[in-house]
Amino acid sequence: MWVRQVELDEIPLLIRGGTIIPMREESAMTTKELRKKDFELVVAPGSDWAAKGSLYLDDGVSLEQASTLEVSYAFDATELTVKAAGRYNVNGVKYSKISILGISERPLDVKIALASGKPIAVRRVDWDAQNEVVNVDVAISLSTSFTLRLEFAEADADGESAGGHAHDEL
Repeated sequence: MWVRQVELDEIPLLIRGGTIIPMREESAMTTKELRKKDFELVVAPGSDWAAKGSLYLDDGVSLEQASTLEVSYAFDATELTVKAAGRYNVNGVKYSKISILGISERPLDVKIALASGKPIAVRRVDWDAQNEVVNVDVAISLSTSFTLRLEFAEADADGESAGGHAHDEL
């Protein structure tokens, strides 16, 4: 969603363009409970249609970590690459949703594949035209490396697609 009129009882969330934010899908009362909650990714491309981010996980208790998980995220116009490294046991925690902001045209298709190239099922894709957001419901382990690709209508001779997927005023 882009900057809009905010009511007095609302608190806007401002996200810097060019960032990818891994967020827990819901909160919890304790760190132990929070570590059981799934993640969603929010991709906010910058004016160059690129974004990046990272996530670091450990047990949250030990000073000397037996294992950790480091995840890097990169987005370049139509492709999100997620690279996970480490041996931290995520105990079933997964990505449940990926939201890509600033998409002004409905994608024709969304494809997800493991680093090996094996396809991963997409649960549901929703394009919110008013807020220019593509929401992709998934169930992918936090420790899995994968690529998500948005596919749009072919460009015409001038290099522009029918509706243009990039927002003009990022």
